[in-house]
Amino acid sequence: MTLFQKEVKYDTIGSFINDYVDNVLVTDEVGQYFYRLPENRIIADYEKSNRETVIDHSIRGSQIIYTYIKDEELNFSFYKTDLNRYIGSDSVAVDIFQHKNGNSIFSGTLDDDGVEEIGDLSEGTQELSVQIPNLEEGVYRIEIKGNNDFVINKISSHQKLIVFSKTIFLADNEEYINNFVPGSKSTTLFTNSSIINFKTPHPAGLQNIRIGDSELNLETVNAVYGAQLEGFTEILIPHNDVLIESNGLFAFSKDQYFNPFPLNVSTLNANSSTDSIDYIITQYTPPSEEDGWITKSQTFEVSDLYRDKSGNLRFRLSAPGLGEDEDTIQVKEIRVGFEKPPLTLSNFSERVKNFIAKTIKKIRNEK
Repeated sequence: MTLFQKEVKYDTIGSFINDYVDNVLVTDEVGQYFYRLPENRIIADYEKSNRETVIDHSIRGSQIIYTYIKDEELNFSFYKTDLNRYIGSDSVAVDIFQHKNGNSIFSGTLDDDGVEEIGDLSEGTQELSVQIPNLEEGVYRIEIKGNNDFVINKISSHQKLIVFSKTIFLADNEEYINNFVPGSKSTTLFTNSSIINFKTPHPAGLQNIRIGDSELNLETVNAVYGAQLEGFTEILIPHNDVLIESNGLFAFSKDQYFNPFPLNVSTLNANSSTDSIDYIITQYTPPSEEDGWITKSQTFEVSDLYRDKSGNLRFRLSAPGLGEDEDTIQVKEIRVGFEKPPLTLSNFSERVKNFIAKTIKKIRNEK
């Protein structure tokens, strides 16, 4: 890893990261390049609410949700109904993580309703409640993971800040009238997205969507309709049954919206301007020089690398922009070395099993 500093303040990368995590750098602009800093967002003026937050809109399929905790317990209840439009179980995993370090703090399941055949009505609603006290202040990430054959009918929480990330499938529509709703109802969303796409899979979802002061007409089933947004935008979806994909966040009210990501950190690419950046942290390490040649070494875990059908490993030397400059790079030598742990009593049986498995696979492939 390498830390580039506009003004040198840190002797070690560790001390820089510690100050970042402790919010010492909130007034400095930080760029990350092929590296991801811990996403530790602190809201200085946050105050908890004594009122319950209820989201009573039906949301179909998997979802990522962010919330914020300070001097309060994490308290959520999720209510699920199966659509039973596909054969098989519709159990759903609910996992909660402390966002800044990825540590898991809860793992639970919303069980299947007991109906695994197509077309049968759901056998009621499944509920999962979570209460976790004494949590550190900060952002927490909730991942709801399953197939596309269920809806979350309602979410109730003691948290006042709740946003949905990038994708949301609104399902309060007459298309599902036999499953869980009496008919269509409108939904209002608030988003910070700059790029957004809409698609409906059924004729009942064809409608005019209001985006700020303009309208977008969904005229064809399964066609993608896109728009570019500026700033914080209000969206009105009259009839739902719409899959919405974006590069931002959604909230069901202005009061619930917040940005869970650090405001002073940007992800850099080759075309990014660094004029306003105070620090750049990256996994890049400068090369060394030997006898006038620039030398660089890199280590890879072979098990993580892609192999083609013949089992070959391939690599590429990339030099973006080289053709535009009409320049060349001379390569004197490429050395490749392979290392593996020695055979010991502790790994002997596992190595033998792997050898037998590979031999059987090779024989089968030859047949």
